[in-house]
Amino acid sequence: RGFPIFALGVVFGQAYITTYEYAKYQCSHMNAFLQGLLPGALASIAGQSLSVPADVVTQRLQIQGMKNPSQKMDLQSATWKKKEGSFAGICRKIIKYDGISGFYRGYFYQPDE
Repeated sequence: RGFPIFALGVVFGQAYITTYEYAKYQCSHMNAFLQGLLPGALASIAGQSLSVPADVVTQRLQIQGMKNPSQKMDLQSATWKKKEGSFAGICRKIIKYDGISGFYRGYFYQPDE
């Protein structure tokens, strides 16, 4: 479960490479240190801003697959479980309970309160 979403990593890698090359071109007039630092930082932000939400959804799908993998259900329950266990169902659940920031859980440093 979650492999098709994980396979989107190709798209995220392309976002990283494209951002890096564009930023490298735009920073060509700067000193050597900034030519290396800025494109890498911007590319990492662009790539991970896409990949972290997909990783969160993938992890939730995988955890759901681990819970009662051999459980048998009647037709009505199976329909409900499929709806909640789908990519769209997981996304709705994250937005409902955590908002958009729920997709970036673990992306930012969160000190203990």
